[in-house]
Amino acid sequence: MRKSIAVLFYFIVGVFYFIHTARANSDQLSFTGEQLKLDGSWFFYWETLLTPDDSITQGVPVMLPQFWNKHPAFNPSLPSSGYGTYRTTVFADKDYEIGLEYYAPHSAQRIFVNTELVVQTGIVGVNEDSNESLWLPGTARAYLHAGINTITIQVSNYDHANGGIFGTPVIGLIDVMNRVREHQVITESFIIGAIFILGCFFIGLFLLWRRDFGFLYYGLFAVFFGIWYGNYGLHLMKVIVDMEWSFSIRLTYVSFYGFLGFMILYILDEYRSPLVSWVSKGAMIVFGLFILSVLVMPSEVFTSYITIAHVFGFVFAFFGLFLAGRGVFQKKRGSLLTIAGNISFLIAKFSLFGMYHGFLDRSAQLTAILYLSSFLLYAMVLAQRIGLAFTSAYRLQQETKSQKDEIESQANQLSRIDQFKSRFFANVSHDFRSPLTLVKGYLSGLRQEDNILTPKSNQMLEKAEKNVEQLVMLTDEIRDLISLDNDSFELKFSTVKATEFFRMNVGMFQSLAEQSRLKLQFESKLNDELEVVIDRYQMEKVIYNLLSNAIKFTPENGTVSVGLDKSSSSLQIIVRDSGIGISEDDLPHIFDRYFQGRSNEYRSKEGLGIGLAFVREIIDRHDGNIVVESTLGTGTIFKVAIPTNINRTITEESTPESFIDNKVTNEVIIHKRTAHVDYSAAEVDKSHTILVVDDHPEVRDYIVSTIPSQYYVLSAGNGQEALEVLKTQKVDLLVTDLMMPLMDGFELIEKIKADLSLKQLRIMVVSARTSDQDLDRVLEIGVNDVLSKPFDPAKFSMYITNLLQGVDEPFYQHIARDKGIYSSIEKDTLKKLHQFILSEIDNSKLTVAKIAEHLITSERSAHRLVNELTGMPPKKYIKKVRFDYIEALIKEGRVKNLTEAGKAIGISTSTEFSRQYQKEKGINPNDLFVDK
Repeated sequence: MRKSIAVLFYFIVGVFYFIHTARANSDQLSFTGEQLKLDGSWFFYWETLLTPDDSITQGVPVMLPQFWNKHPAFNPSLPSSGYGTYRTTVFADKDYEIGLEYYAPHSAQRIFVNTELVVQTGIVGVNEDSNESLWLPGTARAYLHAGINTITIQVSNYDHANGGIFGTPVIGLIDVMNRVREHQVITESFIIGAIFILGCFFIGLFLLWRRDFGFLYYGLFAVFFGIWYGNYGLHLMKVIVDMEWSFSIRLTYVSFYGFLGFMILYILDEYRSPLVSWVSKGAMIVFGLFILSVLVMPSEVFTSYITIAHVFGFVFAFFGLFLAGRGVFQKKRGSLLTIAGNISFLIAKFSLFGMYHGFLDRSAQLTAILYLSSFLLYAMVLAQRIGLAFTSAYRLQQETKSQKDEIESQANQLSRIDQFKSRFFANVSHDFRSPLTLVKGYLSGLRQEDNILTPKSNQMLEKAEKNVEQLVMLTDEIRDLISLDNDSFELKFSTVKATEFFRMNVGMFQSLAEQSRLKLQFESKLNDELEVVIDRYQMEKVIYNLLSNAIKFTPENGTVSVGLDKSSSSLQIIVRDSGIGISEDDLPHIFDRYFQGRSNEYRSKEGLGIGLAFVREIIDRHDGNIVVESTLGTGTIFKVAIPTNINRTITEESTPESFIDNKVTNEVIIHKRTAHVDYSAAEVDKSHTILVVDDHPEVRDYIVSTIPSQYYVLSAGNGQEALEVLKTQKVDLLVTDLMMPLMDGFELIEKIKADLSLKQLRIMVVSARTSDQDLDRVLEIGVNDVLSKPFDPAKFSMYITNLLQGVDEPFYQHIARDKGIYSSIEKDTLKKLHQFILSEIDNSKLTVAKIAEHLITSERSAHRLVNELTGMPPKKYIKKVRFDYIEALIKEGRVKNLTEAGKAIGISTSTEFSRQYQKEKGINPNDLFVDK
């Protein structure tokens, strides 16, 4: 209902507009101080340029505005090009200082009031050469004296399709006219600014959304209208004072056709249909041709097409009005607003059309209000569309939020299930390893009874042992799977010499390749000194998986090769085999978790199907990539690329024992270690006591049974029981599991290290829980060795003997070391270690790997050696040396403040130095400077 009232309101406004523009009569014009429109009692003189001094003769009576080429008094009609004079008289009841408002004539003009020239726009000429048009309306100051006053206007036109006066002059008191003009400028400036902002806003919306062309059409419609209205009202001419008239008039017509065309497209876009689509294309073509005519034709030609353009504009606009009316009956949103906007715009346009053809005068303020109203009404239609979109978006957001909450709930549930799965797998892996330890141990024991076993029994035991090893490998794959899904899984980067690292690890497969009657080759095109930053332990897993698969699926007399090369930014690792290959169906899925090849050859050698998935995960976490090429029956090529141009943080923590060592060369390593140890009881002190802690009774009994009989063995079922035993018994070596009830192995070890009477106790961890994080944790706490379940009895016995070898009274020995009593070899080693740390005193990235490299040993051995010699882990010992060193510098006065002290040992800030020192020493480092 309210929208219908709005439509009625616009109809009334239109009627008022036409009433307002009714023509004045031809009676004598009289001025008494009120604003007066000079629309009547004019005489026109063709091809005559009268001056105020010329005598007044009878001319052709006309009303303003007036085009001489369309005046019915002339038969035949006058041409539009030419010149003439308009003259009228005004009676004033007294003397007045007035303002005379004149409009742009699209030509040249001179205005005289009595004998005074008050306005000149352009140069009035009698031919095209002497004429110079200028489009510049304004308000001029003039004087009327009491009685009859003469107003003379000379006009010449050689550029426009119409010649004459386009707008009726208005006179009034100068102050009033200046205020009117100022008010008009402010009003039109506000309208132009508002329309420009609207246009740019909707163009911006379209650029962001790019779906609704209605926004674009409206935006361009508004921008073109703003340009036209600004130029038509001479705002642009005031800003750009040197703008040529020819450019100005072309800009006016181009912007006029542009806004009219885009207005039609906007209205038609609201009511899309096949017919409307064709009409829209027609409108684009028509107004495109009009714009083209403005650009290429002279002004006197393209200005003559304005009537045709108006006709087309009205036709398209009324068609849009028809569509909007139909939309009202169809209850289409925004149709009433579109009708009201169309009516407002049509009335404003009709006034311009009437002014152009000389049968209507223009009311600038009312026209401006009508234009602004139409734009606001159109904008309200788009605002409704935007509001609807926001409402839909809000509803969608609420639905999305609801779905998100549901998904988060499901994700939390899945996370709990996943955590349960991980715990389940971890427990399964651990529980599998416990009986596997027993089975493997007892099988190994039976294998030693060669004198009572038949050859067939030996073969059966050998097969049983191989299957136990297969089960162990499956539990390892489960553990790897858990580590992949664990958020705490992190790579520990260190610097290695690429050729040396890969040659050593590939070489460990030589025996396995020979057993399989394969030729294993290694070739490197790298500089031997080239270093790369990788996680050594995880990269060993990559090598193991790729090479073990290559050897597994390559028949006898085949070849497996590993090649190294380097591109500009990456290390290239190529593993090639002449094996059975991978089918085209399997190739896209080869890196998927749990995927197993469908061919018979693959099915006979399957695992859990996570080996290559694990490989890709490790390579991805190195920011590298891996690809595979294969032809069934010919062979397979894996190509790995590891970036070498990425800065990585070197991890200071020690690296776990070699993965490939454990998987491929255990027996070789055991043989080498055993060769240096004599296990005869005569050389070992029988008074050494070993405490075995494990919650699994059978595993505990088995571990006890594998310890050489010359040692005295105690046992406990968990950490609490072990602490009770340690309170009453003198123990030289603790062998403990990690996963136990009541008190696990971690807590047990921490309590031992916190007890001054027990902290020097040697500790070996024997556990199925040997992930990277667990190994780092126990090594950091300060254990002496780690062995994974299931273990080889010979290896276990060798570890025990190594730990107890040469130990007389363990506690007294460490007391002696505290006093500085070392063997000559230990003394030299400790000195070498101390000097190396001092040489790297300001290197914040000093790692156990660097120490191992300097001592020419493995990281694990270096970790144990430092722990043996100093009674503390390497990381802690490095801190001790650094802080002892800085204390000496402070006492000698060689450092003046905390910042200098920190930088001297590789700590960049005084705050961090203070924190670390206070944590290590238990005192504030500022006290050192105070004491000094």
